[in-house]
Amino acid sequence: MLFKAVLLVSLLVCLAASEDLSFLYNGFRSANLSLDGTAEITYSGLLRLTNHTRQQKGHAFFPHPITFKNSNGSVFTFSTTFVFAIVPQIASVIGQGIAFVIAPTKGLPGSFAGQYLGLFNDTNNEVLEDWELDYGPHRFKYKDLYIATKGFRDKELLGSGGFGRVYRGVLPSSKIEIAVKKVSHETRQGMKVFVAEIVSIGRLRHRNLVTLLGYCRREGELLLVYDYMPNGSLDKYLYDQPRVTLNWSQRFKVIKGVASGLYYLHEEWEQVVIHRDVKASNVLLDGELNGRLGDFGLARLYDHGTDPQTTHIAGTLGYLAPEHTRTGKATTKSDVGEILEARDPNLGPNYTPEEVELVLKLGLLCSHAVPEARPSMRQVLQFLECDIPLPELSSLGLSASGLTFARPEGFSEFP
Repeated sequence: MLFKAVLLVSLLVCLAASEDLSFLYNGFRSANLSLDGTAEITYSGLLRLTNHTRQQKGHAFFPHPITFKNSNGSVFTFSTTFVFAIVPQIASVIGQGIAFVIAPTKGLPGSFAGQYLGLFNDTNNEVLEDWELDYGPHRFKYKDLYIATKGFRDKELLGSGGFGRVYRGVLPSSKIEIAVKKVSHETRQGMKVFVAEIVSIGRLRHRNLVTLLGYCRREGELLLVYDYMPNGSLDKYLYDQPRVTLNWSQRFKVIKGVASGLYYLHEEWEQVVIHRDVKASNVLLDGELNGRLGDFGLARLYDHGTDPQTTHIAGTLGYLAPEHTRTGKATTKSDVGEILEARDPNLGPNYTPEEVELVLKLGLLCSHAVPEARPSMRQVLQFLECDIPLPELSSLGLSASGLTFARPEGFSEFP
């Protein structure tokens, strides 16, 4: 490592054990610490862990074992205070650090000097943060993802967006096709998106949601691994004179699928999940052309029966609910937004007029300027399945030609 780490003046550790254990070092000359590597006690009594020697590490351990659990298995609390200084040899080199460690043995054989703070190596560096313990799905090895995507080469690139690039891959061991998103990590927002995807979609399981298989963190690399969707995103079939179009029955199937996925997010899962970025490019099509909602980087979670606390505007311009842009608060009504464009010249004569009319009217209801006037996703599904009739548009301040200024009465909840 290209820096010196020096512990200065004092080190105080207090352990709330059955027999109160505490030790205080004012200088280390008589401390009898267990040292390894380049660690040494200087003439002035300072503990110096590393020096200017390249690719070296140093450790200092308390000489005697300390008990952290009592006989019934409960863990003792402890606190530590120490003063230290890091003197980099090259000021512009990043990555210097020092760690207070609890280890089962004195010494950390096989640890790398230049990585992992001198504590781990490539085979035992699986350090989990709190959010990973709570939400973490499978953690992939970077080497496997690198091989799967053939080195993330451009030929495997599926697409790119505001928060990263997505590559197709095949896992070397199982031969399963995957999609790997390399999340942009140059900004704090990139890390927020990375964690948001894991904590929101990591535990969600529904046939109309893209499944997150796992993730990988490697130094500055942030990667998310998903089921591969062979038919790509929905927008490619709708806009910019697509080479392949979807017929009406396929479109209607996608609409009902996305509605089913949103209903699961809003009402069926253990918490309420607001997606906040529902649009055609975030709807993926699997091998059977089922619509699956993906890209949960802007998602927010909150408990059922409570109000969402977010007041930050997030989403894509042109798709944001009007009250979201005014107040910054996203709710389930904000997600009740984009309904697939139902009628265009590419459809030809092969469509069901009653279904097209239903979707167009439902689109007007879902885009109503007053959030209370929009149906819930439960009601949207009931309308699409013809379990309940659509209300008269005029009673909700709507007309076939668009919005009117009549005050809407809103929706009552259906069972």
